[in-house]
Amino acid sequence: MGHGADPVTSPQDEEFLPKKGIRDAETSRSHHGQADILFRRFPVPVITLVLLTALSLAVILGIIVLAGCKASSERGSGQRAVHLPADHCADGWIWYRGKCYFFSENSTDWDKAQSFCTSHSASLAHIETRQELNFTMRYKGRSDHWIGLRREQGQPWRWPDGSQFNNLFTILAESDCAYLNDAGPKSASCQMHRKWICTESGHSPF
Repeated sequence: MGHGADPVTSPQDEEFLPKKGIRDAETSRSHHGQADILFRRFPVPVITLVLLTALSLAVILGIIVLAGCKASSERGSGQRAVHLPADHCADGWIWYRGKCYFFSENSTDWDKAQSFCTSHSASLAHIETRQELNFTMRYKGRSDHWIGLRREQGQPWRWPDGSQFNNLFTILAESDCAYLNDAGPKSASCQMHRKWICTESGHSPF
């Protein structure tokens, strides 16, 4: 036998040789079997449904985030808008519930106080609600301040615009001009010197 001849394999040896074709076929069947098991466990319609559900959730989440950002922006705009009316008040005046208020630092009699307010397109304070009374009482501090109520002898109390007082609150004492002290509304001689409060609607050009 020559050295270049192929070795002869006996039938016994063939039993122990790797059977490549057989292994490849078995491996292929194994992979196909796993795929079959996967698709039997998760059919295509189910996988599609899962993907569509995930996509829908992502879209819904995006919409919610955008809506939240928009709402936050609107709230921010609303908060800024609350302060916009203050721009209608002159420097040194305070905005509250549709009016501009001026709390003086000086003292004078009722007539001169009213003249000052009139020169600013306003009048001595015309208090129309309990909330407004509470605000002016709180903001004025401890000093007495003239307000717009005045009466002639034997006549009812009236505001500077001529409207009659509706008895929203009780005015203590029996004088002719009203003011606010620590206890509440009270009256005194119009010639007395006190600080004063002006109010105007907040729509004047100054």
